[in-house]
Amino acid sequence: MSNVLIRFQQTICNTYSHSPIPLSLLPINSWAAQALSSPSDPPSDLEPYIWFKFFTSFFANSDSCSSIGLKFISEETRKKLINKLNLLINFHHKLWLSSESNESTSYKIHDQLTKLYRAYVLWLEDSQLHEVFINVDELPPQYLKNLLKSAIANTSYEEFQTDYIDIKHVEIEASNCYNLWLDLRSTSLISNTFCVTDENALLFEGNS
Repeated sequence: MSNVLIRFQQTICNTYSHSPIPLSLLPINSWAAQALSSPSDPPSDLEPYIWFKFFTSFFANSDSCSSIGLKFISEETRKKLINKLNLLINFHHKLWLSSESNESTSYKIHDQLTKLYRAYVLWLEDSQLHEVFINVDELPPQYLKNLLKSAIANTSYEEFQTDYIDIKHVEIEASNCYNLWLDLRSTSLISNTFCVTDENALLFEGNS
């Protein structure tokens, strides 16, 4: 579905000087809006993925070989995205500095995320990445070249989940949400039972 939406987005970019539908409905703007509206302190565990999905649209090429991101992302929005990324960098960098051991899971994940968001800033700032014959392999390591290649090609990056997503924390949060749902469902069933019992009692009294 994601590839279909990006191809639709490319068609609009190729065919129209102005989009025939609201720009907010295009994937690139939907992901940008979600990235800007999500909290940065603390950020969601899935925040890295939200940004990666944004960049798969940002680097998608039209038939003219120019990146869609240059056409649909305004300079104002780009600056907002960079400011948001800097907030995320500061958040994870502080936690990385305060980690007790360089062998801990916390140390490693915050180190990885600090580097990831710094790379995302470079991706937004470097206009040469939108050139047709850009050689990603020649870029400095700070660009996270293998991940950048995946974003440009709109392909999955196998190590993304293990490198940038705290799966254990996601599983804990999912389990907590499920348990909360069970508690609310149980409370609701008990409440409905009492309501039905009370209504039946009133009907009985009214008929007697």
